[in-house]
Amino acid sequence: MWQLPPIPPWDGLHPLVIHFPIVLTLLAPIFVFLSIFGKRMRWPMSLTATGLLIGGAAAAWVAVSTGEAAGELAMRTPAINQVMEVHESLAEFTAKWLTGLVIGFVLLQVVILCIRKYKHHRLVWVAACAVMLGCQVVGVLAVVNTAHNGGRLVHDFGVQALLPKEPLPTLPGETGEIDDD
Repeated sequence: MWQLPPIPPWDGLHPLVIHFPIVLTLLAPIFVFLSIFGKRMRWPMSLTATGLLIGGAAAAWVAVSTGEAAGELAMRTPAINQVMEVHESLAEFTAKWLTGLVIGFVLLQVVILCIRKYKHHRLVWVAACAVMLGCQVVGVLAVVNTAHNGGRLVHDFGVQALLPKEPLPTLPGETGEIDDD
């Protein structure tokens, strides 16, 4: 009977979770930008951006945790240690920065809701979103640099997550052999 492969241990999950903060952090500024335009779409776009930011921040903390666990098992050389330290410090900065973005953006939305009856609340929204986009650029650069250094560890130095070496499961009726035809 076919069964799912086992879930890797915490230290082996890092390669699986690292893509979530990257994607979510890259998408969030698009929705903040879109929330500036259009009166009826402001709140749906803003709430979508908030959800992406919350997901990106949470995923960044999970990536930091799994990365720390995986880093303890990695083979080390002086060159690997140097890149690993940069990668780790960027990852922690990124997770903290994204958490700050979430708090800031939620507070911004609360303030806008409180002043929405005032004549110039739209101008305040546009100015605040412009500042938020600037802060998100820092977050995007942090995520990209963190990913780049993680990629260097894997592709330049061959650092790998220690996953169980078990054969891949086959579906019923498959032999597991590759057909060259």
